[in-house]
Amino acid sequence: MPDTVPPAPQTPTAAPVTFGTILHYGLPDIDVTGIIVDSYKRDAQYANTQEVTDQMGTVIGVRMADFRANVSVDGRVLASNTTNMPNIKAGDVLTINVDKIVIQSVGYNGTANGFHSFSLSGTAYSGIAALAPAGATYTPSIPGAS
Repeated sequence: MPDTVPPAPQTPTAAPVTFGTILHYGLPDIDVTGIIVDSYKRDAQYANTQEVTDQMGTVIGVRMADFRANVSVDGRVLASNTTNMPNIKAGDVLTINVDKIVIQSVGYNGTANGFHSFSLSGTAYSGIAALAPAGATYTPSIPGAS
């Protein structure tokens, strides 16, 4: 029986193939100078909620105030960044997509067998007009004013 040569392995195509329901894939369009963004998270919630219950414990009224958006970003530090770390520090105000966030934490990590990584998290506050997150409208009211 003659020897046969196995077929060459097939190289997958560069274009992805999708079946079924089409969903969003990957990251939203965000850019933080000096890093390649690996992940992005945005949580929006009211920080202050009061509930009123009746005699049976059923909630019959609710008041929610102080809308906030918490944003976190993780990424890899680019080699072209000569300082090895983006110039962002806690307390800075940074615009990411539609949110102006006050940076609350900044992390930088390097390992012997890995790329340098960078993370930041912060909050956009609705009570500070310059930092009001998308999804909330802040209109101050003064008692007794007409």
